[in-house]
Amino acid sequence: MRVDQSKLRGAQFFANLSIPLDENLESYGFGGLSFKNGNAGGFYRLPNQSRTYSLAYPNGFLPEINSNILDKSAAFGIKGMIGDWNADFSNSYGKNEFMYYVTNSNNASLTNSTPFEANSGGFNYSENTTNFDLSRFYEDTMAGLNIAFGSEYRVENYAIVAEEEASYAQYNTLGNPHDPTDPESVVPQTFLEVPDWGHPSISR
Repeated sequence: MRVDQSKLRGAQFFANLSIPLDENLESYGFGGLSFKNGNAGGFYRLPNQSRTYSLAYPNGFLPEINSNILDKSAAFGIKGMIGDWNADFSNSYGKNEFMYYVTNSNNASLTNSTPFEANSGGFNYSENTTNFDLSRFYEDTMAGLNIAFGSEYRVENYAIVAEEEASYAQYNTLGNPHDPTDPESVVPQTFLEVPDWGHPSISR
């Protein structure tokens, strides 16, 4: 067993800039890129369990859960004075990806054909936002009056990425995914459990 915090490696880079266009306007931008790679151990699989292909792992095995996280973002805009009004027009984009990859594991129902690692899928989220803001301060009105308004248009996308079939499917004696409604789809008695690669989303 491996107990305690998971192994983690990561790096980040961020930058920003500002470029004057004239006395009243300037363009600006900022953004960043970061990634993290994690590695953690699942529960130890004993050699006599049905989810262990004992010929490949006579002493059992410890599945390793590897995660890859990628974040990226960027924003650009123009701001300054339009007459007596402060104006700011910008567009920003960001995306986060979280993927799993399981190694040192098996799909016992595939017996000799089992892979020992598999892509276990993941998810991602992205967002694109466009903003336009105006504001003006009246110093001599009501001891100081500020008026501000703006608009925003945002597009969001969320996706679940499918994992490899071998990471979750139970296979019959013909090497095809088991169909419980098909009387000819027979699973070896030794491997009646759904395969468990050590990934939380596919553990049964």
